[in-house]
Amino acid sequence: MTKVRVFGACSGTEAVKNFHHVSLAIEENDSIYWFDAGEDCVWSANMMDVEFEKIKGIFLSHQHIDHNGGLLSLLHSISKREFRYGIKMIDGVIRLFMPDMKIGQKFVDLLPHLGIPYRGVSPIDVKEVKDGVVFEDETAKITAFHNHHVQNEEEDGWKSFSYLVETKTKRIIFSGDVRDMHDLDKLTENGADLLLVETGHHKVADVCDYVNSKDIKRCVFIHHGREILENFEECEKYVKEHINCPVQIATDRTLIEL
Repeated sequence: MTKVRVFGACSGTEAVKNFHHVSLAIEENDSIYWFDAGEDCVWSANMMDVEFEKIKGIFLSHQHIDHNGGLLSLLHSISKREFRYGIKMIDGVIRLFMPDMKIGQKFVDLLPHLGIPYRGVSPIDVKEVKDGVVFEDETAKITAFHNHHVQNEEEDGWKSFSYLVETKTKRIIFSGDVRDMHDLDKLTENGADLLLVETGHHKVADVCDYVNSKDIKRCVFIHHGREILENFEECEKYVKEHINCPVQIATDRTLIEL
């Protein structure tokens, strides 16, 4: 069974009661693939009994603070578990996939200055995200598709990505943040068993129209903006009436089983 755990479901607003910034993990068999790391993602993951040592990779969609505000805490928690309790990473390495290598390396360089133990713990392998397959093992293949959420200079490469996760039986799309819903066209052209779609930069009605135009078997709204945060029950009723597949608006610690 494939599981998706939502640790934080909010966009980059100011603090909102009962919501934290976006973070989630896809779990297949004994492997965990972690996407984005908003603040307090470690706390939520602990409350959901996540086994951090099973993380095969941490994949960031882009470098905005609502997507990486909990990254240092996540890296610390993994290292601390190894150092203190001898809980080793499943592959002996912490893989960190960053859209901007300069920023990614700065995160890693900070760790020794923050009281994070390193004696005998798994090394952190920082990899740059580019279009195409970024990671593949016996359980899943993860492919990155650039989008236009972050402006970039052409010579610097793309800095914002959506991800397609393919297991032996499922196709799961994590939108990241997109400027326009049609940024997802290449990911959705062959349909999806689950679309985890951000709503913080779009009208709910427009998201519904887009989902209905594609072969999406199930849809979960994440990264909520003010339309949903301020009118949750009304929006929940609206999407259930206007999307043709099963749909839900995620809250923190939502568990999805496929």
